Amino acid sequence: MLEKIFWYIKMESQLFSITARGKEREKWTDEEEEFLKKMERQSDIYYNHHTADFKYYHQLASKFNIPILLVSSINALTAVALNEFVPQKYVSIINAVLSAGTGVLGSIQLYMKINEKMTNALRSSIAFKRLGLKISKEMTLARGDRVTEGQAFMGECFAELNTAIEQGNPIERSKLPNFMALPRIDLPTPPVSPMLRSVADSLLNLARARVPNGSGSDTPEVSEP
Repeated sequence: MLEKIFWYIKMESQLFSITARGKEREKWTDEEEEFLKKMERQSDIYYNHHTADFKYYHQLASKFNIPILLVSSINALTAVALNEFVPQKYVSIINAVLSAGTGVLGSIQLYMKINEKMTNALRSSIAFKRLGLKISKEMTLARGDRVTEGQAFMGECFAELNTAIEQGNPIERSKLPNFMALPRIDLPTPPVSPMLRSVADSLLNLARARVPNGSGSDTPEVSEP
């Protein structure tokens, strides 16, 4: 008797686990997984773009920062060491010129927002890389082993993607491929009635038919009644 009870309990537990796994499978659909795969590919594209963007602005910032450091060092050195060899008025002129040069370079760098763009590119590249790894981790698991629901996880990832795009530098629309674009739907051409087509052909033939008049100019051919 006890063996039968244990057997019934074991069967019920197995049925419960199978039912639970079935419910977990229902939380994910093929369309959600396909959309997440496209989002992962798009995140990888954005990550590569923002990484290259960061390298570009980092090199551009170095072209401004290194001259500013060198000129500032030379300016401080001339202000102290040239007093014994050059009159003070010439030392003041040299210091003024060097200070103006560093000020111009710094102003150009601030106007172009190089440091800000470099920071945005770095932050966006990290965000897109993290998003791609998050999607890849979730998609690697079987549907029954996933904790989150497909719709909720897709909405969360899509919100993170939009946030990363908004925080990054602007991207030209035609510069990168868009894997998440909706398919283009070609609408069918509305049918034209035969009567309208015949009227349009008649008007077109009338406009093309011209006869020369006495002055040498062409006039439309008009039939007399």
